[in-house]
Amino acid sequence: MAAGRWGGWYAQPEIGYVSTLATPIGISYNLGSLQYAAQRIRHLDARLLAGYQSGPLRLFAGLSLGYHLRNTINNRQFTSSDVQAVADALAAPPARLQAALQAGVGVSLWRLDVNARYEWGLTQYRRTIQFQQQSHYLHQNLQQIILEVGYRFYRKS
Repeated sequence: MAAGRWGGWYAQPEIGYVSTLATPIGISYNLGSLQYAAQRIRHLDARLLAGYQSGPLRLFAGLSLGYHLRNTINNRQFTSSDVQAVADALAAPPARLQAALQAGVGVSLWRLDVNARYEWGLTQYRRTIQFQQQSHYLHQNLQQIILEVGYRFYRKS
């Protein structure tokens, strides 16, 4: 449901729930390697999007604010305390509140909205990891492709 329409242009608030797997991380060291399994990341989003709609097709972009829920904990235990420290640092949760930009395309089919979006994280995720008496820095930004299906409770006649 668009909050405002001006010809084919519109502004629209949204709320959403996202559940995704983080990218697996591989770490090599002098005694072997560690394949850190991806954890599930879940967050609630509030978005303000603006776009242009022509018939059932639309292009849109806007700001998304996400509140991260508790991640699925990786309970994997390692015999090496150094490797365990790395796994624990990687499992640490990101900032609770994160901002991102989204851009996408969509199509409306009756009351269903089918969208494909790309999301660029604006909130940086940084960790310092101590491993084998050296400091390593993990720097990531959230980037993801989101495929979604939505239901419109209100349909413009």
